Amino acid sequence: MVQIPEELHEKIKTIRMSLHFSIHDCAKLLGISQGNYLAFEKGETHLSLPDLEILALYFGLPLGAFFTDQYKRLYQLTLLQDSIRPHYQLLRQKVIRTQLSLERQAAGLTLEQLGEATGISLETLQGYEDDIVPIPLDDLQKICQQLGKHIDAFFPDDRQIAETLHLPGQNMDDLVEEDIFGEGDGLDESFVQILTKLREIPKADQAEIAREILYKLKAE
Repeated sequence: MVQIPEELHEKIKTIRMSLHFSIHDCAKLLGISQGNYLAFEKGETHLSLPDLEILALYFGLPLGAFFTDQYKRLYQLTLLQDSIRPHYQLLRQKVIRTQLSLERQAAGLTLEQLGEATGISLETLQGYEDDIVPIPLDDLQKICQQLGKHIDAFFPDDRQIAETLHLPGQNMDDLVEEDIFGEGDGLDESFVQILTKLREIPKADQAEIAREILYKLKAE
């Protein structure tokens, strides 16, 4: 049975701001004053169910997204917030860079060899590995082909996105104990190499990067 959440107004406000819709837009859509709409987002008044249905259509979400936490789309909307988006973009760049470096080393290729095979200059490849510039999609595709990887191996999944948003303070030591030693699977040589490499990265990013790479490797 669906219950009206106490934080309904806050959830709708977060979604609206994430989509960069204005209070004016939503008020005009519903045919009410901006003051009345603002009062709703402050939790001082309530909208009708038909009003919520119209907002859901406007936001491109199912109505149930306002009432439950089961819709993955809400995590994606959170990533659009100005306070989170730049951090997420930088984090994903670090994850991709680290995973590519590990895959290249596992394939026994030097940057020079990878450059010759892909037609990408050594200077450009070095910039990618040093995290100086983001990797354009066409270059990522060329590198993946030489490493025998599909480009979707570098896609994040919803579980990882959720953990990126909710585990900002966890460090490498917590991750190792929870994800590896806690499972009792033992630590093989490939995991040792990965963890050694990841310890060179600032601690603020270690947990998220390590968790994403380990999930990818375990899934293969």
